[in-house]
Amino acid sequence: MSGKKIREIIISYLSGKGNYQMSDDLLIDEVVFNVQVMNNCKFNIRAEGYKINITQNPEKEPYWVKSQDVLVYYMALKEIKGLFQQLGITPKDRIRLQLDMKEADIDEFDSVFS
Repeated sequence: MSGKKIREIIISYLSGKGNYQMSDDLLIDEVVFNVQVMNNCKFNIRAEGYKINITQNPEKEPYWVKSQDVLVYYMALKEIKGLFQQLGITPKDRIRLQLDMKEADIDEFDSVFS
């Protein structure tokens, strides 16, 4: 889902609750950015795995470490949660908002596993 679509969904949702103010735009933009960061990390984790080999010499035994994408993913997720709190979106609201966002962008993976 595009950042613009996520932004529209959040603004529409907040407006519907009577909680949207133009000053919220900065926080909403941060939500969008963190969602994009989170999605990039998910892509990298799926492509490379949770651990990466940092051995420089191919003749040496592999040395595996946790991918930095895992840490960045969890930091972005925590940031999104905090931003939702600042916007006055409760955990119950987040569940409803997540469902609205999911319906707007169901891909083949989602349709198989939902």
